[in-house]
Formats: sequence, C-alpha cells, structure tokens
Amino acid sequence: MANSSFKDDSLLISGPSFHVDLAGLDAFHPVHYSNRLLIFRCTSSAQRDAQLSALKTGLQALVNQCPMLGGIVVPLPPNEAKNGKEDWRTIVPDKGIELVLRDLRTKLPSFNELEAAAFPALQLPYNLLTTVPPDIGNDRPYAAFKVQFSVIEGGTIITIAISHSVGDGSGTNELTRVLAEETRRSQASSSGAVTSGILSEAVSMVDRSALRNLKSDSPFNIKDHPAYRWNYPPPEVPPQPETPSPHPFETSAPETAVLLHISAANLKRLKADATTPDAPFISTHDALAALIWRSSLLVRSRRSAAAQNLPSSTLGSVFFPSDARRHLNLTESYIGNCVYQLTATLDLGTFLSPSGLKQAASAIRRAIASVTPAKVISLLATTNEKWPAWGFMESYATTGVAMGTDWASGMLYSQDWGEAFGPLIRYRYPGVIGSTGCCILPKLRDGSAEAVVSVTTEEESLLRSVECFGKYIE
Repeated sequence: MANSSFKDDSLLISGPSFHVDLAGLDAFHPVHYSNRLLIFRCTSSAQRDAQLSALKTGLQALVNQCPMLGGIVVPLPPNEAKNGKEDWRTIVPDKGIELVLRDLRTKLPSFNELEAAAFPALQLPYNLLTTVPPDIGNDRPYAAFKVQFSVIEGGTIITIAISHSVGDGSGTNELTRVLAEETRRSQASSSGAVTSGILSEAVSMVDRSALRNLKSDSPFNIKDHPAYRWNYPPPEVPPQPETPSPHPFETSAPETAVLLHISAANLKRLKADATTPDAPFISTHDALAALIWRSSLLVRSRRSAAAQNLPSSTLGSVFFPSDARRHLNLTESYIGNCVYQLTATLDLGTFLSPSGLKQAASAIRRAIASVTPAKVISLLATTNEKWPAWGFMESYATTGVAMGTDWASGMLYSQDWGEAFGPLIRYRYPGVIGSTGCCILPKLRDGSAEAVVSVTTEEESLLRSVECFGKYIE
C-alpha cells in the first residue's frame, strides 16, 4: 500500500434540516470534545478504497438518522439563555459532517509497529489524528461532529470527534453502533444504496424532552450530591491568597499517560484482592477503579518529604461518571447527556494501609449503591436552570483523582463494520504530551482490561511496582 495514491482532502456529507432543544445537561456542559480512535487493519489500496467508500455511505446514513451531527455548536443569545448567561449552547444546522482524509504513512509508525507496542498514546498524537483544536471556548462556534479517515502503513484509523453538547459516552457508543451497522450494510448491498432513515428515528435522535421535562418532587440540596458543588465559595470560606503555596501532591513535571494491561486471569486475582469476605459485592470495575485511585495517590504521596508527612487524616477522593439512563427508565439509544457524577472518599491513613485496596473498592461500591432515581432526578432537573460544578475541579491534581471509564463499552469490539474493515483492533484516545487523567478503556474480547494512569516519567517505575499495578500486569 506504500506506493498507492491517496491525498489529503476534506468532504462534506450533508443531512436534513433539524431543530433541537437541548436539555440543560447538554446546553451548559463545559466545552469539551471527545476524540475516539478506532484502529483497523488495511493491507492493500483496494481494501482502503473499499473502507473509505463504505464509510462515506455509512456517514450519509448516520446523518440522515441524526441530522444534528451535521450542525455546529453555538452560544445561545443572552435573551434566550437561562438567567441571561452566555455560556448556554445550542446546535444549529450547518453544511454537514466533515470527513477529513489524511495520509499519515510518513508521519506515524506502521500498523505492525503500533501493534507491537500496544498502540501507545504518544505514538498516536492529537495534532495529527484530529482536526478539533484543543483550546475551543464557548465563544467559538464549532462542528458538532467531525470524522477523520487516516491512512497508515498496514492500517486505517478512524477518528470520531464529538461535542459533549451532542451526547455523553453512552450516546457516542450508540452513534458509533449505528455508523458501524450502516457501514457494514453498505457493503452487503449490491447497489450501495444509502439508508434514508425513518423520520421517527431521526426525531428520536434529536429529542431531549426526557431530560428537559424532568421535575423533582423535593427541593434541591447540593449536599445530597457529593460529587458536585456550586461555583462560588460559601461566605464562611476566607479569601484565598493570590499565590497559594503548591500542594505537596502537585508536580511541576509533565505527566505522561501510561498504558497498563491486565489479563483476564489477573483481573480475577485483582477482584479477589479487592473483596472483603463480609463486604458487599465488589465488581471487576470497582476493583479496577480502586487500583487506579489507590495507585495514583500512592505515587503522589511519594513526591516529596512534605507529601509523605501529610496527616493520615487527609482525605483523598476519586470522581467518576455513572450512566443514569436506568434511573430514568431511558433506553441505551438515548443520545444526549445523561450522566450522574459520583465520588468516594477515604482518609490517607486507611487508603495507604495494607487493606487500602479493599477499603477503596468498598468505598466505590458504596458510592454506586447510594444513587437513587430521586437523587438523579433532583440533580438533572436542576441543570435545566443552573449548572452545579464538578467537585473534582479543585483537587484533581492533588488529593483527588478524576477518572473516566469506558469499561462498559466493550461492545465496540463486537460491532461488525463489514468485510472491508474486519474487526476493530484497538480503541484509543489521541495522545497529548503533558496531559493528565486516568481512565479505564473498553473491556477487550479476551476479557482483559486496559487502563491509563498519568504520572511523571520518573514515577512510572513506582506505578509498575508491586505496590501499585505490579501484581497484575505482565
């Protein structure tokens, strides 16, 4: 495929006109784009051409069914926004989905080289694999949805870039499922005809009334939702100094996303290690999240003498999202945002003790079990009027660990993209030098897990040691 012609280009795939009334959780979400990398094999120019042809047909069918993907995200005028604030957004029609074509065969390693290295993030750089600028603010209208088709030697990478105003992770999963199905269907059809999309399907994919019309039976109290806070400090908090001293857990060195793989057998061992005989049920995800949380704070606790001398009563927290659809009796096909953030807290003395992993897993399970439909409705109904801030914003670089999770997105590996694509080989995020954050990637076909933890280069050996992940990685 090295000598085959393929040039950089950009195509527009237009869809029907639409009107969408976003729920508060969509309209007031902090400006953020999810960029997913879907990596496939591709061993010939003929296969690449078949992939691109099928993808274009699949995207046309997708935008026919979900027209807002061809729109742009713009601020609501102050006279239309809640409370006259300019940080509320909407999605309006535009030219369609932009499909960007890029030949990266001379700029990225080959598929075989990436596969041998387990597709590390820093070899999948953000600036090459997505055209969404990383510094978009609310004052800058931008595409609701963009796709990039990148050619590498021996492979193809599809980048799906989606505004959080369109949907959350589960919503993006549903859109990816539809795209995969329509891409496969285009290959199975001898005519290559595009699915027009039934009107009711298109309406359902833009309908946000389920969350827009939420009403709570009880007054909202921010204290009932420990993962959230109000943007302003309470009156009793004294003003903070203009240049506060750095927290002992902070680092000035850039952090790197470290990819860690845990086999199915070692996941069972981890789950057993995280379970207390007389404790409630602990899931594999609880155990994974606990290991990430504990390892992250253990690494931070070794950063300096001041860090090691913090009182054992110091609290450490983890923040992670939960899909609230089941609490609202919504199906998985609901595209919009429907996330209820969770947090768990432990004191460092307990956390870093020999039983810390078990204690962390139990704390996470308690946080999950504490969610009720009434709590979810109370929070999400409030977001239609004003937005409570996430609690982790104040501590994610110190005693708080913000963790994303796609563990339940393992179905992405079973989706059928058709013969031209074959199976999805890996799901990744584009790498950003100096980025911070932790996440659990989708469950792999063989039952194993992949996790990403951000630490400095000097701290990676501790992260891989038996005090952290060493017992479970190979």
